Formats: sequence, structure tokens, C-alpha cells
Amino acid sequence: MSGRGIWARLVTGAVVVAPLAVVATTAPALAAAESETYLSYVSAPGDYIGQGRSGTLVAPTQFRISGTAGSVTVSADTGSEWWDVTLAAPKGQQLTTGSYENATRALFNSTSGGLSVTSTGRGCNQVNGRFTIFAISADTAGRITSLDATLTQVCDNSTGSLSATVKYAAPYVITPVLTSSNPSVVADQPVTLTARTSPGTAGGVVFYDATTPIGQGSFDTNGTARLTTSRLTPGTHSLYAKVGTLTSARLVQEVAVPDTSLWFGSLAGDYIGQGASASYVPPTAAITARGTAGHATVSVDSPGTDQWWTLDVAAPPGQTLQVGSYTGAVRAPFRGAGQPGLDFSGTGRGCNTLTGDFTVNSIATDPAGAITSLDVTFRQFCDNAVAAISGRARYNTVAADPRVASTTTVTGGATSDGGVALTATVQGGTAVPTGQVTFREGSTTLGTVALDGSGKAYLLVPGLPRGSHTLTGDYVGSATLLPSSGATTVVVPGVATTTSTSVAKTGKTGKPLPVAVTVTAASGPRPTGSVQLYDGAEPVGTAATLTDGKATIAWTPVARGNHSLTARYLGSSAHAESVSAVTVVKVT
Repeated sequence: MSGRGIWARLVTGAVVVAPLAVVATTAPALAAAESETYLSYVSAPGDYIGQGRSGTLVAPTQFRISGTAGSVTVSADTGSEWWDVTLAAPKGQQLTTGSYENATRALFNSTSGGLSVTSTGRGCNQVNGRFTIFAISADTAGRITSLDATLTQVCDNSTGSLSATVKYAAPYVITPVLTSSNPSVVADQPVTLTARTSPGTAGGVVFYDATTPIGQGSFDTNGTARLTTSRLTPGTHSLYAKVGTLTSARLVQEVAVPDTSLWFGSLAGDYIGQGASASYVPPTAAITARGTAGHATVSVDSPGTDQWWTLDVAAPPGQTLQVGSYTGAVRAPFRGAGQPGLDFSGTGRGCNTLTGDFTVNSIATDPAGAITSLDVTFRQFCDNAVAAISGRARYNTVAADPRVASTTTVTGGATSDGGVALTATVQGGTAVPTGQVTFREGSTTLGTVALDGSGKAYLLVPGLPRGSHTLTGDYVGSATLLPSSGATTVVVPGVATTTSTSVAKTGKTGKPLPVAVTVTAASGPRPTGSVQLYDGAEPVGTAATLTDGKATIAWTPVARGNHSLTARYLGSSAHAESVSAVTVVKVT
């Protein structure tokens, strides 16, 4: 291949001689040591670096590690054979646990991760690949001291790939580590979750989305278990893996529903996708559509990753694309009578012949017949390969709201001090609802409260006026749940009061008799308002206004005999009514 020469080895930074673990020659085995160091690789036919061979380098191979969290290199040297594996973070970032997709040649990478595997004088001018870091650590000077990673490299657009596992002082016993094949996907795009723990771990792992199990898997001999799913709902997900009592750190998984996007996933052996998966959305990628309902083309240009892709879908000659499924598709420019056309190509790779199928989910054109909106799901087999590439292209589609319905129930009751305690309970979906509830009375906002871990929100409202109140709770919704509202009616009796009187036991007709009235509250400030005096059931005298909870009413008896006097507190916006005990006054 042009441009290749003898590659010299240059190792910079800290150099450390690795401890050599006792490891089998075919696969790592659990040893008494607390860590392991080895390089295991599988080179497919057509791969320039590995030359189609496979192997595992262990002791007495000499291993070295150099670099920092920006870029790290692990070197292995047997004397007659050497390997250098370099992993680099995107410019300005640091390597951490997780997956790095669409990696380009290390030291020349920019917005994506960097990858370079060279061996015994052989190197790549261009690299496409991906790698996952399961564990990485550094000393106080920032020099990398431990690494556990897997990688796949395609060299100079070759037809074969190189896959490898590299470990340097990697711990045997590790808390589960969860990684995603693509932490940001679009709706219905499959994502593969990988849980990694100690080699030889028995049993399985359960994958969780918040508190809801979404699947499980079994560990292989290397302590790796995987779950592939396309059923995550749009929004932000907090995922983790649980192995027995051990729980991985939370992984944030984003699922978007843009009106314009393209994603694809390919199996190993597919020439177009090279076993990779990716998704593209504006504005980081330019996505355009052209053509008619007879033959439509969706194009993607992603300058940040140096990737471009084109999807062609065509109706059989003489027909137009309609909503529905098309099977038996062939390469679009060469379709014959009754044959639909399909062609997904890009980044310098295309099929000579192909078979496949696609489904038109929606399609629209303008009055001139040009495509204005398109939603297509496809699957393609290139050049008689058994491995397929599949995906979905959306252009100017209006996605239906994917969220499910929620219900909000509001309950409430008055407290002894005249307040109101409100509870809103939100239900819906398979996970515990998240988000906020805003409580209102009419157009007046009483407060906004976040849901707790049981999907409930609580609010204590002080100082509502005495009387009947209709109170609402409005749930704003979340990434998975639609908004909803509930209401309740609460009668506020006001703060309880006690009314008492003080009056002479005897009086004379026609002579004023003062009646002292005192009103006290069960809590809070002294009551305000007025009090009325009654002789039996008849009001007598003039209502008096309370001052500091007290008032005096002048009563002038007009008839002899026994009179049953009571004082009634008429209440206020904050205080409940009350009536005094009966006092009998003898009038002569």
C-alpha cells in the first residue's frame, strides 16, 4: 500500500516496566496476582497491521506504558515482534471510562477520539475505529499507571479490521463498569450496553433504567456482558448495571427525536458500515433531501468526523413511493420492472450489487413533486454479504409525541393552625415519575415542588382565608410522561377560637349593664373582628369591635326575670367563629 514504510518506535513520557501476570496463551486467566498485563489481538484477513494473524502477548514479553490522560501508549516487545497501542482523547479533553466512536488516527485526531495500533514496522496513514476504556488511572504527576481497554481499528479503508484487548496493571477485581456504544442516539436506534467486571465472575448482570430493569445478560469468561436495545424512550436516561450487591456508576444515555436525522448500525462483515454504528443530527451534520416520490435521496455530511453518507430509495419503475414496506430491493440505478431500489453508501465505500428492503413511514412532496418530508427505515446486504447494515433516515418529519399519559391526583386538608397541607401524586409509565408540580388557586401560584422518589410532591400553604378553596396541581411532564392536572376542594375553618364573657349576675331594668367579652386563638396572633351579644336567641345591644382580643358591650335590660346571655365571635378571614358559655343574669 502506498505511503507505508518502516515505522520507527518513539516512546515519550514516563516509562514503567509492567508487572507480569500469569496468563494463559489463548485467553487471560484468573491468577493470584491483583492485576494483569497482556495484549490479545485478532486480525481479520485484509488487515495490514496484524496480517490476518491472532495472538496473545504475555510474560516474558516486556510491557511499558507512557503518556497522560490526554494520550496513552502501551508497548509490548518480545524481541522479534513489537506492538504499540495509542489511545487519545478528543483535543482538549482527557481519557476516561466509556466508549469512543468514530476514532481517527491518534495525534491527528480532533473532535473524536484517537487510535493507532502499529506493529513491527507496519502502521496506518489513516485510521477508522472505536475503543472502550473500562479502567484507567494515573499517579500524582498525571502519568498513566493502569489501563484496561478494547479496540477495533480499520487501517487505510482496508477490508479487514484489527480487534484487540490491552491491559496494563489492570485490576482483577473491579466494580461493574457500564458503557454505551453510543451515549447519544435517536429514537429507535439500537444501543449496546456493556457491563464489565472481574474475569471469571459467575452469574449475570441486570441492567436498570432508573429503578426499572430493562434487561439482563450473562458474563463471558472475560467478565463482559452486553445488552442491545432499541426500546429506550426519548429523553435522558440514568442507566446502571447491578451484579449481586455491586452497582456500577450511573451512565447518562440520551435518546432524541429530531425531525431530521440519520442513524445506522452495521454488523461485522458489512463493507459499508465496517461493523460500526453512528447517528447524525443537525447542526453538527448537514442533512439534505432531494428527488421525487419516484426516487428520493437523503445525504449526510459530517465535517467534524470526516464522514458522509447517502441513502437512495426508489419505487419500481413507473411507480411512486407510498407509505408501506418494499422487499426484494436491488441497487437503485439498476432496478428493473417491479423492483424497488435501495442504495446506502458513503465515506468512499459503495456496493457493486446489493439486496435489501425498506419501509416508507411517511413521505410528502410539494406541488412540483419534489420531496419535502421523508421517513424511511432500511436494511441492506452488500455484495452477497451475510452481514447487514440497517438504519433510519428522517427528513423534515414531525414526530408524534412519544410520551405516555400521566395522571395527577391532588389531596389536601386543613391543619390546626389554619394552613392547608397538599399532596400531589403522579402516576404513569413504567418508571417512577420525575419532574415538578405547580400548585395553584385560580391564577394564583401557591408554589412549585419537585416530585420525590415515590412520585409525590408536598406543599404546606399557610394563611389561606377561611372558607372553601378549589386548589389544583399541574404536573409539567417529563421526557417520558405527558403533563396532567388534578384538583381538590379544601374548607379552611380558620384558627380555632374560644369566647368568654364577664358580667354581673344581677341587674335592674333600664340601667346599662357592661358585658366584657374576651376572644382567644388556639395559636398565632389575637383574633380581630367583632362580637355580638345575645339574650337567648335574640341579639341585643350593638356589635362591638375587638381590640387586642377584647371588647365591652353595653346591655340595657328592658324586662324583669332571668336572662340567658351569650357572646358570639363572628370570626375573621383567619379565625373561626365561637360562642361563649351561657351566663344567667337576674333582672329586677
